[in-house]
Amino acid sequence: MNLAERVEYWARWRPEAVALREDDADVTWKELGERVARVAGGLAAHGVRPGDRVGVLSANSVEWCVLALATLHRGAIVVPLNIRLAAPELGLILGHSGCTVVAYDAGLAPLFAAAPDGGSPRVRISLDGDADADVTMAELAATEPTEIVERDDDDTAVLGYTSGTTGLPKGVMLTHGNLAACALQTALAEGSSHERRTLLCIPLAFTGGIVNNFVSTFVVGGTLVLQKTFAPDDVVATIERERITTWFAVPIMWQAVAASPLFAAADLSSLTTAMCGGAPVPKALLAAFHEKQVDVRQAYGLTEATGSVCLLPAELAWRTEAAGQPNIHTRVRLVGDDGAEVPHGEVGEITVKGPQVMAGYWEDPKATADAVRDGWLHTGDLARWTEDGLLQVVDRKKSMFISGGLNVYPAEIERVVDNLPEVEECCALGLAHERWGEACAVVVRPKNGHVDEEALVAHCREHLADYKVPRTVILTQDPLPRGMSGKVLRNEVQDVYG
Repeated sequence: MNLAERVEYWARWRPEAVALREDDADVTWKELGERVARVAGGLAAHGVRPGDRVGVLSANSVEWCVLALATLHRGAIVVPLNIRLAAPELGLILGHSGCTVVAYDAGLAPLFAAAPDGGSPRVRISLDGDADADVTMAELAATEPTEIVERDDDDTAVLGYTSGTTGLPKGVMLTHGNLAACALQTALAEGSSHERRTLLCIPLAFTGGIVNNFVSTFVVGGTLVLQKTFAPDDVVATIERERITTWFAVPIMWQAVAASPLFAAADLSSLTTAMCGGAPVPKALLAAFHEKQVDVRQAYGLTEATGSVCLLPAELAWRTEAAGQPNIHTRVRLVGDDGAEVPHGEVGEITVKGPQVMAGYWEDPKATADAVRDGWLHTGDLARWTEDGLLQVVDRKKSMFISGGLNVYPAEIERVVDNLPEVEECCALGLAHERWGEACAVVVRPKNGHVDEEALVAHCREHLADYKVPRTVILTQDPLPRGMSGKVLRNEVQDVYG
């Protein structure tokens, strides 16, 4: 099963219905089917073969969606690239994934050019007319259409990169079967149909963008309304004007919408699927939306489980402490360090088995074996079951913290800061922040008693995505606590400075 077959299906069944909308410009399902087949033909003409990796470095756009679907149509693998990455990070992912093709926005050409070798993609595609590219989307779309390439359910469709606690990125292999299962799980839970109207302003490069919004919408034949960036006033106006039914977002985005001057007078009652993940949701925020007949519900998921494990049913929206019930065909166990299931009500690590569990990490069999054991995905997150069977996430076993709904891994920051010659040792932490939930701080012991804090932050901005850059630098003359293995004891540092 090739997931792109859904485009052909809806192009036959709902040819004149709107599949994509951006800036009031519509693409019908018939038009989308024709463009996808032609762009796939263009990819084939430029040597793209089944199994090749095609990187997409772009803001949300119709072109992003068409290129991704054409890549699947051709039997190749989509590699979403975060436009907020620093050039060294981008080069690392390009090299590891072995992208033979990269499609990009003209405005991101300098970032692409600054990325280290990155495997030297043989074809550069401009999504919006960059003259230095090898080919443009318009030229690809002028090619003769090609037949869809058959894929098995366990063939990789999307290679999504998420950093590990080692600080090195890992490519999560999400298969055609994973994506189809996750989309249908959500559709069954929410009653989604071709009448679904989804607002997408989360970047498509994130799992929440490409999976929970894009794929989950086109699988059921709905309409995806695209915005390049998140702007609270635009979100309020768009939900009201377009009668949006579905919006997945992180808490900080919901908070910003509630703070919009347009919020009080807006009719947002069309939102029947209002999902929030990535961090706990303040009760006051839930109450503000409930007054407008919108029940914002929490969910739990991770990239390794195709973005969705549990959803909170609509009738339980008031259960603010819970992340929901397992999706259909999904089993969740909470286990201790010994791998045995913990008693009901006690805290254990979340493990997941289901059709949405990843095929593994790209070219990393050891990490795959560590994460998936006997078919069970070990998430590194801690939770307990409530008395009535809801999942209550209580902490993270890993050192990761979440800033503005985005995962931040301290080892990545430490790896960059440690490169400064004046730094003896350092430890990155997530500190409580009123707006972002948590924000990065780095505790630094200088070699000679002094570090230029502004230079340190500037160095981080050069090598890290902006949301990973430390907002606070804490200097200390005391050695950081270390365990017997020689590793810095992060929990002890957190106790002192957090």
